[in-house]
Amino acid sequence: MAFYYRLMRYKEQMVRPPDRYTFKKHYIMHLPKGIFNYLLSKEVTAEHSRMESILHHARRARRE
Repeated sequence: MAFYYRLMRYKEQMVRPPDRYTFKKHYIMHLPKGIFNYLLSKEVTAEHSRMESILHHARRARRE
């Protein structure tokens, strides 16, 4: 969650913030490998998942 909030803070400071897809893609691609693999196993992608779903599964991956 700290990584997500840091990205949000940077996004808010940008003159031209990234679109939703680019933001989700950057977030997913820079997660630790274990969490990234968990998201892939749950078929969570930047293209087809809402940010809330991505965060939900990332939090679940940390518990497992």
